[in-house]
Amino acid sequence: MANVAGHVFISYSRRDTGYVDQLAERLERDGIPLWLDRQRLEAGDQWERQIRDRVDDCAVLIVVMSPAAEASPHVGNELQRARDRGKPVLPILLSGENWFELGRVNYFDARPSQLPDQRFLDRLRRLISGSGEDSGGSAARSLVAGDLPGRAVAWQDRPGLLDAVVQSAADGGTAVVAALAGQRGVGKTQLAAAYARLRVQHGWPVVVWANAESEPGIVTALDELATLAGLRKPGEDPRDAARTALRWLRAQPGPCLLVFDNALDADLIREWTPAIGSVHTVVTSTLRALDELGELIDVSLFTQDEAVDYLRRRTHLADSDGALEVSERLGWLPLALAQAGALIGPSRRYPGYDRYLQAMASRSIAELLPRPAGNPYPYGLAEAVLLSLEDLGRDEEGVRARQLLDRLAVLAPIGADPLLLACLVESDREDAEMLAALLTGRSLTVGADADRVVIHRLVQQVVREHCQTNGTLGTVVTATAAALRASADQIGGDWQQRTLLAEYAEHAESLLGHATTAAATEAVASVLHRLIYYTNEAHSHSTSIAHGTTLISARERALGADHPDTLNSRSNVAFAYWLAGRFDEAIMLHTAVLADRKRVQEPNHPDTLVSRHGLAAAYQSAGQLEEAIALFTAILADQERIAGHDHPDTLKLRNNLANAYASAGRLDEAISMHTATLADRERVLGTDHPDTLISRSCLAYDYRAAGRLDEAMTLLTATLADQKRILGHDHPDTLVSRNNLAFAYRAVGRLDEAITLYAANLADRMRVLGEDHPHTQNSRNGLIYAYQAAGRLEEAAAVRQPPE
Repeated sequence: MANVAGHVFISYSRRDTGYVDQLAERLERDGIPLWLDRQRLEAGDQWERQIRDRVDDCAVLIVVMSPAAEASPHVGNELQRARDRGKPVLPILLSGENWFELGRVNYFDARPSQLPDQRFLDRLRRLISGSGEDSGGSAARSLVAGDLPGRAVAWQDRPGLLDAVVQSAADGGTAVVAALAGQRGVGKTQLAAAYARLRVQHGWPVVVWANAESEPGIVTALDELATLAGLRKPGEDPRDAARTALRWLRAQPGPCLLVFDNALDADLIREWTPAIGSVHTVVTSTLRALDELGELIDVSLFTQDEAVDYLRRRTHLADSDGALEVSERLGWLPLALAQAGALIGPSRRYPGYDRYLQAMASRSIAELLPRPAGNPYPYGLAEAVLLSLEDLGRDEEGVRARQLLDRLAVLAPIGADPLLLACLVESDREDAEMLAALLTGRSLTVGADADRVVIHRLVQQVVREHCQTNGTLGTVVTATAAALRASADQIGGDWQQRTLLAEYAEHAESLLGHATTAAATEAVASVLHRLIYYTNEAHSHSTSIAHGTTLISARERALGADHPDTLNSRSNVAFAYWLAGRFDEAIMLHTAVLADRKRVQEPNHPDTLVSRHGLAAAYQSAGQLEEAIALFTAILADQERIAGHDHPDTLKLRNNLANAYASAGRLDEAISMHTATLADRERVLGTDHPDTLISRSCLAYDYRAAGRLDEAMTLLTATLADQKRILGHDHPDTLVSRNNLAFAYRAVGRLDEAITLYAANLADRMRVLGEDHPHTQNSRNGLIYAYQAAGRLEEAAAVRQPPE
């Protein structure tokens, strides 16, 4: 399939900017369209989208090879994205040696700093125009959800294993699970990632990568799929969105791929595996018992030939005997060989295998790093990792990279996103990228999609135990918690960042597991408490609930059950139950917290009022309206006495009491209180304040329920105009008001106006919320009823069954 004409994308390390500027000038002078990151785009979504779009749109990718570029996760991601999409790649070797993963691709040797010759330029023009034998078409774009691990700096092909995974899809039909099992560090995740990248290259429409150690990781990946597929409702809880995505995935014509990485629980995998549909499910695990899920593909240690070939390519040394001796010393473990390969070779710390073996022999790892019972990793891996850590201590940049590695080691193994990475190094993104590149170049970390940096679990364990041995683990945990809090505070309760907030909650749980003192435990618990507040604000209630039990236990352990912070955490979790619609549990927890607050705090303490308010709201939502009204009334009296008639919290309580009246059918009282509250909010907060708009919407609802449709329409019309101006035309609240106004038009017989408004709202809701959103269906039903009432039955039928 021929490539279309387009630009040339240049992938390079910023350390090679001088040469790249000369290269760009040469290409532009020859009339070759190109794109490179000249503007040093700002970090964040804009940067990521623009880079990815430019790679996706390019005709050819030029990669400027140098040791700095080979160590850069961003160059690796750009190269991988281009190859996954079938883009031709032209390497230019600026310094160092040809890259391992490009060993079979012809390159232009620019050493030292030579610009490409005419032959290279002619080949480049042929590729841009779509002619030439190595032009490749872009594969169909896949929907990729989750953080697919990046390719390791030096990837050892194991075609027999990859072929087995491919064959499992062909043999198993629509829902086969291939369980990849084996000792940690053997490369099972890298094998699964290579398979996932292969399916992206093949154009499979959906590829999902989920961290399956626990349910939140699976929910996070499928929640992201729901967003990418346009299925997610604004404010929907992630677990509900994940279930919607799973149903949608099951209905796809396929073929689709779902990877569960590092699974531990077979029942959990079954719960989230599509029982039908064209979905190939791959499970990676260290537990051979999970072979009950499907065909077992056993990933083991490197063979002798694989290990020697890997080290020969990585070190650029022809000494096969030396490679064999090091491989044997490291137990043939791929992860340990990756550490050794980064340090052995010309211009590296250990020029030959003999020097590396001498360094290993001079250290008593049993004394330096006592391991707990159970032999969790081979001594050879510990030796290799510790030698890598020692190598980092040779200069200032290496010391800072080591500090970053320590902090990554106490986080959850899902990796650090760019925002968190910058906070971990207490610097900007560019500095963080440089330090991460140092770690990736030594195979201590790998890159992944979305530029995150991931550290292998075994490396994490060795680094943590080294910190514990030298007495720095507590300091590392506390500093990492501060970085996590700084990252979370930059996001706040933004519901569009709920996936990242869920990841941060996982990180906080991991930190709690490594906190060894009460002070460190409380430092981490305060971060998790804030994250649960943020996830509640972001409508990620299942995340709040999932981590709430851990938070409460940690605070009870560090502070005691009656400490105000412990009670606040329990209250936050109670609100999460309420927001998630689990009203009985919310009532039980609010009741218990309220009883404890009354026992240890003053009756009118603000936190006690918060608990009473939460319990009243839970009563109302559960349909216990008499209890809700009685409690709201008592709280309102106390609130007015303490804070005054015009305090915003007082006005909020009055509005909630009025809502409870409306729910109980006491519309006269509801209308009276909503009217007074609206007037006070306009006077105290202003006519454009969000709380004021809420009061106006509530009053319009009361009017409609009471049959006062003219007043409802007048108020809805004015409210809708203000919502468009303040919130925007497409805001969900604006669309709700438009739909309510259309309902009022239909109720009074103004059918033409109702039809016009319903039709416009249906189109907007389909665009903003998606075809299957309940609000979209509500607009569709309203339009159908309006057409039927107007006698326009054919148009009603067309809306009911839209053309495919």
